[in-house]
Amino acid sequence: MDGFHHFLWPLPFQKDFVQNKVPQPNILLNHARFNSRPLMELMPETTKYVTILRHPATQFTSLFKFMDFGGLIGAKGNHKSISLDYFLDNAFRILKTLHQHNSQILIDNPSLYLLRNPQLFDLGFDQSFSENESHIRETIARISNTFHLALIMEYFDESLVLLKRKMCWSLEDVVYFKLNKQIGMNEPHWNPGIRSKIMQWTKADVLLYEYFNKSLWNEIKNEGVSFWEEVALLRKKNRELSKTCLRVGVFIDRPYKGSTAIIYGYSLKTNISIAFKLSCKRMVRSEIKYIQYFRTIYHRF
Repeated sequence: MDGFHHFLWPLPFQKDFVQNKVPQPNILLNHARFNSRPLMELMPETTKYVTILRHPATQFTSLFKFMDFGGLIGAKGNHKSISLDYFLDNAFRILKTLHQHNSQILIDNPSLYLLRNPQLFDLGFDQSFSENESHIRETIARISNTFHLALIMEYFDESLVLLKRKMCWSLEDVVYFKLNKQIGMNEPHWNPGIRSKIMQWTKADVLLYEYFNKSLWNEIKNEGVSFWEEVALLRKKNRELSKTCLRVGVFIDRPYKGSTAIIYGYSLKTNISIAFKLSCKRMVRSEIKYIQYFRTIYHRF
């Protein structure tokens, strides 16, 4: 949809979210809440489904700050902001209040749907079953039967090499720079109390992560010594391209217009050779700018 960078998230994906004039797509990368049937009707039968997961403790901590949940919730309770620790101690009450008395805040700020089990929610999970472990495990099993690979952020290099092998790509296809890394985020493992509370609150995400982290390593076990040689080579290529493209220093940025989050940015060198100039520009381009770029290209034809 023109003007959008997501498929009407947080609604489950539907085929009519895609403009009729668009031919059958062969790749979908925009933010979308997974909904298997309409996606499978839209995409080719040969489509490979890939997602990425992050440890729930670090993911939820990062999300709480990135989306300014403390400020959004605090504003409705006549407070300037609330801390992550305060939210976790009062999570059931806060969530109940939001759904029962402040439906407008969910309309105005749909990101608040991510206040519990955000990763499984994006994969189509109905959050009303967050206390039902058997339903959670059934959902995870369905996801496992649909997705060809779940990358694990804590083992990103290993995940990318496995993806590269499954897709018959080259290492150059998975070279990367880190994007959207927040500045000043305290890792929850520094505070065991908060970490434990997150793990209890996001139990469904914990089960999801544990399942696919185990699956990842079960697959890696069968890849042999050459797999680790490729992981080392990928890291070398990352360092080399970083040295070629990037100025040394700390540069700050915003992930998107209007965001309160502050992230590490990049500044390209001014003396990049013609052979690498286009590659370097592509490497630091954000996901939203990529969508805008592809949309511009599409409208030319």
